[in-house]
Amino acid sequence: MRTATTHSSLLSQLQERSTLTMSLPSSSSSAEASASASAGVSSTAAYERLHSWDWSSDPEFQAGIDSITTPLRNAGRSEVQIGEVVKRAQVFYFSQQ
Repeated sequence: MRTATTHSSLLSQLQERSTLTMSLPSSSSSAEASASASAGVSSTAAYERLHSWDWSSDPEFQAGIDSITTPLRNAGRSEVQIGEVVKRAQVFYFSQQ
């Protein structure tokens, strides 16, 4: 089981990345490839696992994603922009599992 420190560290990294990458083009494909390469898993298998993950039932992910998306909503970001940040957060979180 992860410690609160690990959770805080992951959350901080996600918040930094979501702030820094809002204006960058989508990079989820390269992030997925990177995650699968580091885990020694085929790209197809990693993609399937990522997209079949039950994000709404993952308490650790849910605990952090609201603290990332709420400031974006308050800043007037579009749902498309927020959706992109959520995808990136999912890829990042998944790669840490």
